[in-house]
Amino acid sequence: MAHSYEMTNQWLTEQNKFTVPTHIPRWHLPPQHEKIQVDKSKCCTLMKSKAFDRSEHVYKNDAFAELVKDAIRFFNGTPVHTLPPPESFLGTGVYAIYYTGKNPVYKKYAELNRLSYSYPIYVGKAVPKGWRQARASDNQLEQSKELISRLREHSRSIHIAQGLELQDFRCRFVIFEDASSDMISTILSRIKNHFKNIERKP
Repeated sequence: MAHSYEMTNQWLTEQNKFTVPTHIPRWHLPPQHEKIQVDKSKCCTLMKSKAFDRSEHVYKNDAFAELVKDAIRFFNGTPVHTLPPPESFLGTGVYAIYYTGKNPVYKKYAELNRLSYSYPIYVGKAVPKGWRQARASDNQLEQSKELISRLREHSRSIHIAQGLELQDFRCRFVIFEDASSDMISTILSRIKNHFKNIERKP
């Protein structure tokens, strides 16, 4: 049974629920025999499966690669400080620790760093929990001190270790702020790969 605008209006009025405004236009239901025409040829074209091609799934961006290289160049050019650094600071980022002492276990590192700090004994990152919220905060009280905290933690471990002198260690680091902090893990991975390649060389 088809429902018309007049029948609906009459029923609702009789039920005393509310009055349907008279300015609402009546709707038109299409006749039952009327069918919607679909262009099946176009549907088949859109839904047709394609042969697998790996190249269509590979993302490439030369600009991003250059950005990562620039960040690593900046990292390698940052000043080298005592471990831990002499002053506290805010920020998260990537750091490297260098050894120049006489412990035979780390002789290789001491020789590589004899003229310049070029080969770290350890590289790491400092990213706290909830770092996405902390990085976006302009309030210094809410910003992270994770980087300086990690470096101080390393210095405490070295201080209590046998056969190691804290004065034989140095560190360098780069602080990533705002959107650039998304690069922390990427930069750390690239730095590690760089020094792994050096170890493989004869």
